[in-house]
Amino acid sequence: IGLHAGPVQHQLLLMKRVLCEVERIFQEEDSLCTLQGRIRIEELMGINQCGSCHAPNVVAIPSHKQSLFQNMPLHFCGDDRTDTKLEDMVTPEKIDSLQRSWVLLLQPLQIDIHAVYRAFDVIVEAYNQPQRHYHTLEHIGEMLKITGKLGRGLPHPIELNLAVWFHDVVYDPHSKTNEEQSAAMAEEHLAALGMEAHQRAIVKELILVTKHGAANTSSLAEADVLLDADLAILGASEQRYARYAADIRKEYAWVPEAEYRTGRKAVLDGFLKRQAIYRTAWLLAEGEERARENITGELAQL
Repeated sequence: IGLHAGPVQHQLLLMKRVLCEVERIFQEEDSLCTLQGRIRIEELMGINQCGSCHAPNVVAIPSHKQSLFQNMPLHFCGDDRTDTKLEDMVTPEKIDSLQRSWVLLLQPLQIDIHAVYRAFDVIVEAYNQPQRHYHTLEHIGEMLKITGKLGRGLPHPIELNLAVWFHDVVYDPHSKTNEEQSAAMAEEHLAALGMEAHQRAIVKELILVTKHGAANTSSLAEADVLLDADLAILGASEQRYARYAADIRKEYAWVPEAEYRTGRKAVLDGFLKRQAIYRTAWLLAEGEERARENITGELAQL
């Protein structure tokens, strides 16, 4: 089943369905995969290279299964996205890595593993919605790297990382209540998973501080880390920042150019007027100067 054409979001959803079908067949025929401590389907099969971009993303079915599926390209290699490099794609390998992070995050809470995987599927579907270009799973993955570094030793690491996962789970560029709706969705799903009410309250409080136009009134130490992780993209490399800026424009494609420029300038000027963009010592030292350079560069082009 070739998956090289069409929008990347559609490719990911189709890829997910294919993997689920392959896993179902393995379950029925060999009982090799179980949800409890399951063996990943990618580990049961060899990995070949994509004939187009030569990336290791083509699933090769073992010989006794080749009558069912044969050499399925399970990634979008970017043939029609020349502005994006392969390493920037949300590939099956990256989704698998994110899934592992999700499962490990919830493991201490002793939640039913079936429910854990179902919740992950809901999150993946949300972040693959077609209106998203920057606010995708790539953004979540980048934030988790930051919180993994800066969140060490804080009292609420599980709640911090759950806030990362859910903070943009509802994203409508037309709406001004995305954070409130995301917090409500987090409350709904975490309650269904059996998370304690006081923990859910912390997650909700953290999500709401990511409404960057409002003052941060949270007393939680995790709030500064979450805010810095969310804004870490501002201090990224010049190339990554340029892609971020372009993706934000795509998310607001419905806004006329002149109006967008005015609104975007106001947002960027707001960052520059801050005494400091970042709150944590590490990002202040590592990202503040570059963030201001990136923002100034974008303003010059608007």
